[in-house]
Amino acid sequence: MLHRRDFGNTSLIVEVFAVGHGRLPALAKGARRGRGAVAAILQPFRPLWMSWSGRGEVRTLTRSEPAGRAFDLQGEALLCGFYLNELLVRLLGRADPHADLFAFYHAALSDLAAGRDLQGVLRQFELRLLEELGYASAIDREADGRAVVAERRYVCLPDAGLCAASDAQAEVTVSGTTLLLLAAGEPLTGQHAREARELMRRLLAPHLGDRPLKSRELFRRWRNTG
Repeated sequence: MLHRRDFGNTSLIVEVFAVGHGRLPALAKGARRGRGAVAAILQPFRPLWMSWSGRGEVRTLTRSEPAGRAFDLQGEALLCGFYLNELLVRLLGRADPHADLFAFYHAALSDLAAGRDLQGVLRQFELRLLEELGYASAIDREADGRAVVAERRYVCLPDAGLCAASDAQAEVTVSGTTLLLLAAGEPLTGQHAREARELMRRLLAPHLGDRPLKSRELFRRWRNTG
């Protein structure tokens, strides 16, 4: 389950990412009634067996049972998980299966729970998400096919791909080393981690629109109070 919100006095609307079905909304009738046993199950980062009925845009949930232990995300890893969920809610169309992306999402949650390099997990997920949506361009080759060189700096345009940077573009460039590390899935630290984060923000921005991501605001608050 990616997200949930209250509906009426006793029910929930849940956004589900399901194998073979992709993202879809479902109504969990009475999920908030009484002690809320169903509501306790319908939580982010918990694998679930689910079934539903109906053919409209919002299905009616008929069954929800745990399908394994919830991913134990704590601290910054929990915020990273919220970020992944928000990207999926904002960018995935309805009822598009995205089977490969589902498997990669599950692996990303596992990596976050295991305490692996959080920034690396996020960057690789962002790349895979753009690829699945058909928006990705190669980050180890320029738009004209030339291989990226570690010692050079580049500009990455969402609609045009990579090109060598001029001096006038210094403030928006990324090093060839960062691009090669990102393409290979290698750990990113220091300046390379910062460049990779800014690069992925620029590539995602045209598809996310003007509405800010709530998870980024949570990151800012967490860092300011940490």
